[in-house]
Amino acid sequence: MYAVAEAAGARLYYPAERADYPDWHRRFARDAPPPPAPEVIELSDVYLRNGRDWACLYDRDGRRLDATALPRYREDLTPELWRAAPTLPLPRNPPTIAQAVVYGGVFFNHWGHFLLESTARLWAKRDRAPPTVYTWFSSPRLPAIDAFLADDPPLVLDAPCVRLAHCFVASPSFAHEGYASPRHLVAPHRV
Repeated sequence: MYAVAEAAGARLYYPAERADYPDWHRRFARDAPPPPAPEVIELSDVYLRNGRDWACLYDRDGRRLDATALPRYREDLTPELWRAAPTLPLPRNPPTIAQAVVYGGVFFNHWGHFLLESTARLWAKRDRAPPTVYTWFSSPRLPAIDAFLADDPPLVLDAPCVRLAHCFVASPSFAHEGYASPRHLVAPHRV
């Protein structure tokens, strides 16, 4: 069962049991954190591990690189790094991707999370940019996601952990229950 709140010509539908929802959205609109400044960092000799607890990149000592983690915000608008363990046990001699790549973040197989969070770092990609790599959680992908990525398919990693010799990471343009930047529209507009 849903309830409706109206303000300034907009309707907000929310679960009826959450009577505080309209107030929370007004507070969010007023207090939401600003998106980070657009930046692209270059990293060398980093590690990507597929799995639900390593949703970021790690340095050669297995330490989390915070700028590569997926930011999400709690209801009180404090940030957290989602499913990004502080350290990663590195395997011996993992396969290496020697070519330069763009780290896309977490690849979600859910259309909404894919559009909002899996594309949040793609604003920095240009024509003929290096291929994209993601932290993968599940497969197979939804057909709509494959269609979205048809002109720029990501590299599919066939090992649980790989070393990236050279990697570019853009600041995210969207954070769940946090911020959204106009840069976020760049990737969908290219399609």
